[in-house]
Amino acid sequence: MNEAPSRSEPQLEFSFEFEADPDKVWKAISVEAFRKRWLPDQNVLEVLHETQREQLELLIEETEPPHHQGIVTFSVRANGRGGTIFGIVHRRTIARVAANDAVPRMLLAA
Repeated sequence: MNEAPSRSEPQLEFSFEFEADPDKVWKAISVEAFRKRWLPDQNVLEVLHETQREQLELLIEETEPPHHQGIVTFSVRANGRGGTIFGIVHRRTIARVAANDAVPRMLLAA
């Protein structure tokens, strides 16, 4: 069962500048078929937030065990020269653990 993220570990932040215009970059991250071409090892569990043509925040999960989850935020803005400033912030989430996980505890006598 997937637990909802409650808090995040330190984040990774990257910024890139592309010659492509912001609409083209936005299409590459917002259309699932295009996004899977350059982000193949992640399952998008949920779109958490989207500001049209500016920001996209996704809850993702690694396809390989132990299936870590994270929140990735993509930002797109014009650089004033016809290109794009593209930002990525990745935060690995820490799943909440129930106080009572309903798992019986057994003690063994010596």
